[in-house]
Formats: sequence, structure tokens, C-alpha cells
Amino acid sequence: MATCKVTILDEVNVKISGLDLDTRKALVKKFKYEDPTARFRPSYKLGRWDGAISFFGLGGTTYLSMLGPVLEYLESKNYYIEVEDLRTSPPLEFPEIAEDYWGELCWPEGHLMAGQPIRMRDYQVEVVNNFLKNPQCLQEVATGAGKTIITATLAKVCEKYGRTIVIVPNKSLVEQTEEDFVNCQLDVGVYYGDRKNLGKTHTICTWQSLNILDKKSQNDNDILSLAEFLEDVSTVIVDECFDGNSKILTPSGYIPIKNINIGDTVINYSEETNEFKIDKVVNQHKNLTNSISEKMYELEFDNGVIIKVTGNHKFLTTDGWIRADLLTDNHEIINKT
Repeated sequence: MATCKVTILDEVNVKISGLDLDTRKALVKKFKYEDPTARFRPSYKLGRWDGAISFFGLGGTTYLSMLGPVLEYLESKNYYIEVEDLRTSPPLEFPEIAEDYWGELCWPEGHLMAGQPIRMRDYQVEVVNNFLKNPQCLQEVATGAGKTIITATLAKVCEKYGRTIVIVPNKSLVEQTEEDFVNCQLDVGVYYGDRKNLGKTHTICTWQSLNILDKKSQNDNDILSLAEFLEDVSTVIVDECFDGNSKILTPSGYIPIKNINIGDTVINYSEETNEFKIDKVVNQHKNLTNSISEKMYELEFDNGVIIKVTGNHKFLTTDGWIRADLLTDNHEIINKT
């Protein structure tokens, strides 16, 4: 029986040694996926890249989130597996919260529930506790379910570990999230456009702002670098919204999000780093409440695809990111062909 050694380097990276070349080539092929934006990249257009990215390197490198399926494959090939864990990060332990987590803190004047104690709903408590049990995970939470108070609660719980950053899709969600953080009396700042609050315990920003910061800092030494901006950050919370028919990339291909189940794996793509990451779905929350402030738009594309989204959901077009409620017949959506 062949033997290999799995070395967990940190919370992200894994190195596997002792595999023969044919096995490594098979793993590279097995965990290779097409980059949906490849056709817009010069390296692909020039024929220097095949437009695919593998989660397993020929040298035996992979990611911690990939370890399960990789080990399953190696076991099927009768490998004896030794494991060495070099992670030094302290264990993240959080006590469960209850509906009265915010104690006697009341909603401020001007709020719909002004003067009443801030109380979490049962499904909000469930979402928070699932995150606390599984710190590196994804959850699907319905529109209007109170994601901003959920986010504020998570940020408060994580304060003891350091700064938190909340990344949202657009400016309106920055302001909406900031409002609830202020209502909860958290030390919060925002980073987008001409509002750049530094030195706060909690920062709310858009991924576009972080991308711009990273690009500018590479060309100007006087500008705060992304690494400096992220100094002392211990928690990153990403808020994104999807309609039930929105297609999610998985190791098995594109699947409507409504068909994604607990335990399934999904693939996330970062435009900033050009890297992919596989995550496991740990919980689902569907139709918990109806949004009283969001209008749904039905969009029909020239390829026959019809989807429903909220107005503030943005689409990548040849003119950049455009809100659904601002799209016209003249906009061209960038999509995988």
C-alpha cells in the first residue's frame, strides 16, 4: 500500500507529499473548473491559458476546504494517509446567544420600534448560533430576515478577537448596515466613496472599495495599503443576496440556489484575487419573512433566461456593475457562454 503525508500548513493551505505523478495529474484534472470570466482575460484570448483553474496543484498543494474530497479520492486508490497539523491558531469558541442577547438596550428614537428592547427573532438567533458553531461557513438567509441585525450581533460577539469587516454589495447596504450598528451602539465606520472612516472596531465597506484600494496602493506608496487596512482584522463577514433561481457554481456544475442543500459544496470566485474557494453549506433559511421594502424585478435576457431579483442586486455589464432596477435594453450582461 502506497503512503502519503498530508500537512495542514494553516487555515487555508495543505501540502500532500508522497503521491506519484499519475495520481497528482489525476487530482489536478478531477478538481479543475472553468473560470466563467476567462473569455474576458488577455491571457485566455492570447491562448496562453486554457480558462480553467484547479484546486489541486501538480506539486501536491491544495486547500483545507478541499481536503475531504481529496482524501476520499486517495482512499479509493488505497493510499495510507498520515496527517500532520501545523495550525497554531487559537480555537474559536463562542457561547450560544439567546433572543435577549442585547439586554436592556432599546431601539433609538426614529426607529419603527423606538423605545422597545432590541430582541432577536428565533430564526435570527438560529442563524447567529450556526455561524458561531461553524465560523468558516455560508448560510442562505431570506431577504427581509434581518441580516443587518444578525451581522451586528456577530460583530459584537467577535469583538474580543479583534476588528471586524463587513463586506456588502453596494452603497445602500453599507448605509443600511451602518444604521443598525449605530442602533446597537457599536464602534463602527464605513469605507467607500468619499467616506473613509479608519481606526474603528467595525468597518463596513463594499468589495469594490477594497479592490480600488488594493490597485491604487500598488501604484502609490502614500496610499494606505490593503494589508494595512486589514491589520488586526480577525473577522470578515460577507453579505450577498440571491434569488432562488440564481445559478450557483458547484463542483458538479451550475445549480439553482433553491436546489442547494445542507452539506452541499459551492464554489466562490473572487474577482480581486482571481482565486476560487470551496465552501460547505451548513444551513438554509427560506421564506422566513416577506420584505416590506424590496420590490422584485423579473429580468428576461436574450438567451431566454428569466430571473427575479431585488432592485439593488447588481449585474456585471460591459459598462461595469449596474443595479437591476437601472438596467436597460442597451446594457450587455457579462455571462458565461
